[in-house]
Amino acid sequence: MDQTARVVETTTGKELLRVTHEGRVVALAFSPNGRYLATGSEDQTARVVETTTGKELLRVTHEGSVDALAFSPDGRYVATGSGDKTARVVETTTGKEFLRVTHEAYEAYVRAVAFSPDGRYLATGSGDNTARVVETTTGKEIVRLAHEDSVALVSFSSDGRVLYTGTVKQKVATLLQHLLRAEDLIAATCARLTRNLTPEEWKQYLGDTPHRESCDHPGFMQEDR
Repeated sequence: MDQTARVVETTTGKELLRVTHEGRVVALAFSPNGRYLATGSEDQTARVVETTTGKELLRVTHEGSVDALAFSPDGRYVATGSGDKTARVVETTTGKEFLRVTHEAYEAYVRAVAFSPDGRYLATGSGDNTARVVETTTGKEIVRLAHEDSVALVSFSSDGRVLYTGTVKQKVATLLQHLLRAEDLIAATCARLTRNLTPEEWKQYLGDTPHRESCDHPGFMQEDR
């Protein structure tokens, strides 16, 4: 454990860049255009350097180990996840903080961060057994997903409609898939139903909300009549 991150040429092994921390390096991420490298360390800092010069552009200080890193799709922002129970989004070139997500529970260290493909959302995974999705511009929480174990991985699908989360318990890894859009959730539910809710079932589950066809499916509509 020499407390360094190194970039080498894949064909020759020639070292092109070295970043030195004061603690073990536990997270790495390249910006989408390859101009920047972010490193996270047990020394409670995240650092962003230029890959061509090694010049340090940014240092983010946490109160715990920095265990997760991700660049926004346009490379303007970098997200950090830390053992201090926070994820932070800062501007890559200035270090200005734009967003902070706090997981409050015991052992709520943030182990995973990811931007959606359009940069509108940030997902975080935590030791509090939850994954959360927030708007990057407002910090508003869009969804919170409960798990049975610590969330060690978050990743959006290429179209941003699905969030994948990963947990690990006793060396067993589990990958889960979550639909994020309401219309996709409705479609997935309807695909599994064999009929619509009866008026009595509708009242039981949905109260005084006016009764209508549960799913827009001709077969269902005929079955209810």
